Amino acid sequence: MAQSMLGEMVPPGVGTAAMGIAAFANWTGNLLVGQFFPQLIGPGTGTVFSIFAGVCVLACGFAVRWIAETGYRRSGPGHWSMSKASSSCPVTSRDPARAPCPLPVSLEMKDTGPAPAGTRATNSRFPLRRRTGSEGRTAIMGCEVSWFAALCDDDYEFLGVPEPALQSSWDHCRTIALAAEAGGYDNLLLPSGYAMGIDSVSFAAGIAPVLRRMQLLVAVRMGEMWAPQLARQLATLDQMLGGRLTVNIISSDLPGQKLDSGPRYQRTLEIMRVLRDLLGGKPVDFHGEFVDLTLDPPRLRPKGGCPPFYFGGLSEPAREVAAQAADVFLMWPDTLPGVKAVIGDMRARAARYGRELRFGYRAHVIVRSTEAEARAAARRLLSRLDAQTGEQIRRRSLDTSSVGNARQRELREEANHEGYAEPQLWTGIGRARSGAGAAIVGDPDQVLAKLREYQQLGMDSFILSGYPHVAEGDLFARHVLPRLDHAPLFPRLGRSARLCARQGDVLRLRGAFSANSTEYAPRNGKGRPWPGAARGQAVT
Repeated sequence: MAQSMLGEMVPPGVGTAAMGIAAFANWTGNLLVGQFFPQLIGPGTGTVFSIFAGVCVLACGFAVRWIAETGYRRSGPGHWSMSKASSSCPVTSRDPARAPCPLPVSLEMKDTGPAPAGTRATNSRFPLRRRTGSEGRTAIMGCEVSWFAALCDDDYEFLGVPEPALQSSWDHCRTIALAAEAGGYDNLLLPSGYAMGIDSVSFAAGIAPVLRRMQLLVAVRMGEMWAPQLARQLATLDQMLGGRLTVNIISSDLPGQKLDSGPRYQRTLEIMRVLRDLLGGKPVDFHGEFVDLTLDPPRLRPKGGCPPFYFGGLSEPAREVAAQAADVFLMWPDTLPGVKAVIGDMRARAARYGRELRFGYRAHVIVRSTEAEARAAARRLLSRLDAQTGEQIRRRSLDTSSVGNARQRELREEANHEGYAEPQLWTGIGRARSGAGAAIVGDPDQVLAKLREYQQLGMDSFILSGYPHVAEGDLFARHVLPRLDHAPLFPRLGRSARLCARQGDVLRLRGAFSANSTEYAPRNGKGRPWPGAARGQAVT
């Protein structure tokens, strides 16, 4: 029992040492009892066994209170309580005496009952196949669900109001990554930006040894690095992850350089082709407009072949590049008819090249116990944003003039007075960020139903985020994710990850994250956990 307790009380990184200490304490106790048993039994057998029984009762109470697998989880660092009794504001204020929020931000989740028959475990691995019925409708077979690491200074309690504790840093982004793995997400997008935040490839190398199950979707900009060197970097990351690397191809302008759309996407296509050959262990003999290269592949290469390429873009050149060279075509938020039209177009384009595409949807989520509370949380998120600040934030990106961003502006213009372009699709987030500018807003049933509507249209993968990222990611992981049949879209797990999955490591990691630790708790600029993450404080 002592070993189990210590295994749950400490972070996974020192679990082995804790188990050793527990074993030492156990054997020491046995030795002492053996040496002094006659003296212990002297005062009376009943007294000795009463003490022993009392210790056992305390141990059982500890297990029920703290150990994750018992089903009772205490609120603590890294665990965002959903108790209705809590009315404190979510997360980030550094003033612990701040008055409670005027809006109903608490979250009491109703019991959804047992999982439907045939539902797979969170960490299950299965081939994602789709079949089309007689009426052309797509039968849902499963999906990949990813979270988002805010590497580009894109984490807020109130949009447009910087909070030092939420700015991109190794500590904060590591917290997001560990929370996502603990929550059971299949993949994690590491975005790339120049002016804001930290580097995606460097962060991936740092976090890779810490992760035990989850894949990484690492964003890389085509042209920033010479293709052979980029291939070697990606192969190294894949090795560090045990074969769990996926790649988000970015085709924006480079810092200090402007290219027209056509040449820029031509450069992207050439680099993608060279990368695929080098990462697949093939020699390269390529002579294009931007890449002129004859080269044998490096010794280091992914054992499973080239990692899958996720790529998005709505312009004509972008769609052609995706049809020829991508594995997953990514879309930013759009209405259901808009999504259906793009998927149909991209399937037809890929077919002309003898290829098939998977499809991914990048959006934000706001999930609360009722639709009214979710909408109130959305309004609160924008409550301190002014138009000038929002415009400045949008212009920091290198792709503000893209066709995709133009479509996000159109969605905001087409939305109703509350910012909803269609039921549950709220465009307010686009007022303060470039790129994906809408959120799925509602109670767990509504959010789940919306995702399934996208699945019916052909979506295979969802890359989600919310503000603040740790808190919203935990809400979604607890109240929507278990009801989705999900797993990595490309299950390329290595031996160590398969072993962890077989041993139920997701549960143990999640318990340790929620029950322990200041190590994983979000911290402020002085290295101390910020008040919203204090042990025992309910945060919704």
